Amino acid sequence: MTSDNVVRLPGQDAPESPASPAARGDGMAADNHALALRMHRFSLDRDAQFQSDALRNPAWDILLSLYVAQMEKLDAPFATLCVANRLSSDMGAAAVKALHALSLVAWREGEPNSPVALTPRGAAQMNQFLQRVALSA
Repeated sequence: MTSDNVVRLPGQDAPESPASPAARGDGMAADNHALALRMHRFSLDRDAQFQSDALRNPAWDILLSLYVAQMEKLDAPFATLCVANRLSSDMGAAAVKALHALSLVAWREGEPNSPVALTPRGAAQMNQFLQRVALSA
């Protein structure tokens, strides 16, 4: 799971990859990438602080993970996404199915090692959302 081409587990800070937007000097892409990472860590910290799943939003956490993975040019197998977001397979599947129904992600259901990826629509909507958040801060 800590391979150079697979999504890292939360809190496993790896040295900056040459494929990351910041390393490439992509400006706005780097800002969106950094914001998505902060938002994902915030979700994990919130869950730990309140020691409850009541405040969780698995679909949003997966969407953030997929955005970061895409920005870092990493694969995101379904099983790894579940582990990285501290989700059971059932919770992960429900979240990915909901995102798939919205045409935000692509996934071959029922295959644990099947990659999950943002669709072009999902990537565009995440970019737009993160830009709006950055401008409002």
